[in-house]
Amino acid sequence: MATFSQRQKLTSDPRGVGAQFGNAVAVSGNTMVVGAQFDGTTASQAGAAFVFIFDGVTWAQQARLLASDGAVADKFGTSVAISGDTIVVGAFNANAPTSNSGAAYVFVRSGTAWTQEQKLTAALGNADDQFGFSVAINGDVVAVGANHADLPGNSEAGAVYRYARGGTVWTEVQTLSPTAQVTLGDHFGDSLAIAGGRLVVGASGDDTPQTSAGAVYVFADSGPAFGLEQKLTIPDGTNGDQFGFSVDIDGSTIIGGAKEDSTVTGQTGIGAAYVFELNGSSWSLQQKLLASDGAGFDRFGYSVAVSGDTVAVGAREDDTAAGPDTGSEYLFTRTGTVWTERQKLLPTDSFNGDRFGITSTFTATGDLAIGAAEKALTNPNGQGAVYTFHQPQLSTFFDYDGDSSSDISVFRPSSGTWYLLRSQLGFTAVSWGLSSDKITPGDFDGDRKTDVAVFRPSTGYWYILNSSNMTFSATSFGIASDLPEPADFDGDGRADISVYRPSVGTWYRLNSSNGSFFAAPFGIATDKPVTGDYDGDGQADLAVYRDGIWYIQGSTQGFTAVAFGIATDKTAPADFDGDGRTDQCVYRDGTWYVLRSTQGFTAVQFGISSDIPATSDFDGDGKADIAVFRPSTGTWYVLNSSNGAFSATAFGLSGDKPTQSAFAY
Repeated sequence: MATFSQRQKLTSDPRGVGAQFGNAVAVSGNTMVVGAQFDGTTASQAGAAFVFIFDGVTWAQQARLLASDGAVADKFGTSVAISGDTIVVGAFNANAPTSNSGAAYVFVRSGTAWTQEQKLTAALGNADDQFGFSVAINGDVVAVGANHADLPGNSEAGAVYRYARGGTVWTEVQTLSPTAQVTLGDHFGDSLAIAGGRLVVGASGDDTPQTSAGAVYVFADSGPAFGLEQKLTIPDGTNGDQFGFSVDIDGSTIIGGAKEDSTVTGQTGIGAAYVFELNGSSWSLQQKLLASDGAGFDRFGYSVAVSGDTVAVGAREDDTAAGPDTGSEYLFTRTGTVWTERQKLLPTDSFNGDRFGITSTFTATGDLAIGAAEKALTNPNGQGAVYTFHQPQLSTFFDYDGDSSSDISVFRPSSGTWYLLRSQLGFTAVSWGLSSDKITPGDFDGDRKTDVAVFRPSTGYWYILNSSNMTFSATSFGIASDLPEPADFDGDGRADISVYRPSVGTWYRLNSSNGSFFAAPFGIATDKPVTGDYDGDGQADLAVYRDGIWYIQGSTQGFTAVAFGIATDKTAPADFDGDGRTDQCVYRDGTWYVLRSTQGFTAVQFGISSDIPATSDFDGDGKADIAVFRPSTGTWYVLNSSNGAFSATAFGLSGDKPTQSAFAY
């Protein structure tokens, strides 16, 4: 997988002293809402919320939201939620009407203007209920948590209120409460998440199996009301774990944070997160997640977010090299049923006391937005910031039908025809090119399908057939002696037109993201270009192979040189261990030598000296497979990385060029 890298740092305008902008974040489509619970625009700590719009590259502030009746210490912005053109903002300390009973405010957008539609309060709310501590919205349904609401004989048991919109009016239609006989201090409603017809409610004070071990309730939406589907608890729960302090749901996956979990004796508040998966009609624990470097009082699990097979877990008080309570965010990915920690995120300007990771959410484009509510922008501290992180959506190389599996394919110079054996769509033939052309397959239009393309040395033109709409483009870029090396150098998910010019040892590129021109000297006349993403940041790196040494200019990690191979080896760089980083690989007389970035060195006997190495991810497991094309018989031999299975496929003639070897020079 490609790694996440910081894309943008968001701050509010105006910046409020101690506002804690970033204490809550929610995203719907291209719109983000950020809470600043201590903003003092209306009154001291009355609170505010800020709306941002994404244009495909950057987020820009669209509006500032304030409660129409904001008052001192309301903490409007403690919680936020958004669905389309509707935003809900919680103000859990609002006196509505009794002291700290709490309120929630609904705003709607028309064009670019936001207006307050209604103020929500609990019909039977009481003092100190903290209605608005959590909020969630899906279309015309809003849920508001009052985590300190009292039930008969059970103070601070908590409650969640459902509201339905008819026209422009919201009406309270249901009250949810914890199901146990003794619910004293359950804090039901600490956290909320809603998606796919389900409402997830955290109750971090639930006493199952021990005091305040915590629980998570799952409710199914039947239309007029939510019905309890299942109560989730953790089998290893101990006193004060607070499972359910944070929750999220995506499809059939639920994650709950237990920020006070202590997995090491004597170290309080290390934190944990638990992933549950829906199996048939019931939810079961899939895995407990821990930070690889967790320590006491990190509070890993303070925030959680899930999107598909990726989860993000915030450790708001993690002490890093930047200082105490800097905070951090951990990313885990799922393969099958196993979750593995992949990356630890920190802002580029980390500082002590930022509490980065207080909240996190995935955006519609798969980016991650993370709050650092106590980030100091100017003295005094605490204005706050939100950081966005981007993970490029990588295309599988030589995948002509977009199923994430590489396709067996050849170019026949004698006829200028591409023959493609697509793993999903079957066989096709495309007449595209001349016998003297250099083939340059790549995903130039960003649809995650490889496009048929050629570079014509006689004219210096690139001819590209876009798979997304079958349109044709011709671009003049290069000279006859250039070696084409298209790749995604700017991280926008599209291959950039690029060449290496041996005569001057220089790389020339036309960035697809903005059309800008780039030139960089890197190499000498006898070098072989070996482009790849060696540092795993989602951007291709300049790289050359010279007499057994790989010289790499990483887009993130800078320059490195790796001795691996001999002068006569055939290079075959690819990601063999599935960590999102290109590995050094050479093919020598039927033996593959691979230096994997995560799993280390391996050597595999596969092929004969006259074979053409044609490695790619043929089985779609995210790892390159060892493969060769044998010209003498027109046969492909593939060794699948997923299960070690061997396959032989007759496809091609002796004069054909496998597209997987397009950039082997």
